[in-house]
Amino acid sequence: MDLKTLENLPSNQKLLLLGVGTEIIQFLEWLDNVVKFDLKRVYLADKKDVTSIDNFTLTQFAGCYFNDNYLDAFENENIKYIFKAPGIWSKSQELELFRTKNGSDSVLSSLVFFIQKFKSQIIGITGTKGKSTTSSLIQHLLVNAGYNSKYCGNTTGISPYQFWTIKDQELQPNQKFVIELSSFQLQDIGYSKISLETSVITNYYIDHLDQHGNVMEYWSSKDQIFVNNPENAFVIATDQVLEHSSNLSEIKNKIVVDKNIIDKINNLIQHNLLGDHNKSNLSQSLILTESLVFKTHNLDLILKNIEAKKDFYTKILTTFKPLAHRIELIRTIETPELTINFYDDGAATEPDAVAAAVLSTTQNANQFLWLQFTGKDANSNLDNLISTLKKQHNQIFKIDFCGEIGGRIYENMYSTPIKNIKFKDLTTAQFDIFEMQIIEFIEFIKDKNLQQKPVLQIVLSPCGKSFDEFSNYLDRCNWWQSKVKSIQLNGN
Repeated sequence: MDLKTLENLPSNQKLLLLGVGTEIIQFLEWLDNVVKFDLKRVYLADKKDVTSIDNFTLTQFAGCYFNDNYLDAFENENIKYIFKAPGIWSKSQELELFRTKNGSDSVLSSLVFFIQKFKSQIIGITGTKGKSTTSSLIQHLLVNAGYNSKYCGNTTGISPYQFWTIKDQELQPNQKFVIELSSFQLQDIGYSKISLETSVITNYYIDHLDQHGNVMEYWSSKDQIFVNNPENAFVIATDQVLEHSSNLSEIKNKIVVDKNIIDKINNLIQHNLLGDHNKSNLSQSLILTESLVFKTHNLDLILKNIEAKKDFYTKILTTFKPLAHRIELIRTIETPELTINFYDDGAATEPDAVAAAVLSTTQNANQFLWLQFTGKDANSNLDNLISTLKKQHNQIFKIDFCGEIGGRIYENMYSTPIKNIKFKDLTTAQFDIFEMQIIEFIEFIKDKNLQQKPVLQIVLSPCGKSFDEFSNYLDRCNWWQSKVKSIQLNGN
């Protein structure tokens, strides 16, 4: 499927837009305003009730399938192509049956036309964790290097189609699109047999097994960012990705970033990013930027250029603002005895991200952690997280084991179950008597023989999904931040 094929579809063939969320609505606006596609040839489907869509009336479309009858759309003989929202699993039974009936390229990512037209000017970012931070870093670096760059895709709420305003649009050479891509989006792109020319892959951890069939399916979906374009693909990835990928070793033009490269770059460039994971994100971002600026895939030359420009990069990184809810410092309370930092790491909903937060906030001997787990359990592998907690146990003051995930972590650590503890109830109770918590902490560290003023790091790094007590993870983060900001301690 390409744009010409879409425009020349027989009149009896209809489209289905599945999942009426932000990305699909912006794609719909592009179909209407730029392609001038007849909306009477478009059906909408969503398992939730959709009563209205901005700038459209539901009567403009061929028909709508909402609520419990949304699956009836798959029985409509006139629907030949489905453009699906990125949050819907590509390999669901209904979609697989539709492909069997209509062809492997009949279920599409809405990004397919954009990638086909602007492939050479797209930088695709994927990985289990660090996608958003790496995308933001690359965007920041490219803008400061003189590129007209746009950051869009996945969690941004901005579809790249917002920047395609004329059907035959041409772009200047310095125009770049930094597009963050999820595993589902890449799986969809893979069915269309297209991949990107330039991509960065942060890491491959075990995750999303509640949504993917198994871990190999998950990692293979990420590989779609390059696998269908092996001759022209340039990939920057960590050695951890190379270890887990089934296809990356076959790509000729790649740079594999290992610990030695990360250490070399981070010894050159000063920044305020916390944690080894962010040092890796920054290293990949700098390598990508220099490869574009100097049009080279030669790592030695790229590293020499980074060293020559270390003062420039140090300066521009002082203006980089880390993303919200990713080890985000919300509040600091200073007392004569200690420093108290509150970190919102609410986007950390899987174990390896939490393990990274634990290490990031206990890097120095005078740093001690009060960690809060909460949420629904997605059945992720806990081995690395529990190993990290045991390794740092001397610097862990307190852990709140809330929700399903808290209960499973506790049971894995102590071989005994605990009752389900409500996060809102426990946090409210503890923050209401915060001064007593600090007295307890001072007692905890009294025999530590610290050489520096102690720092208590209070970190919401939930490890679980938010849907037990909150509508989404942002609702949980905002609730927690309001509690943090209401704390009173010795006049602070």
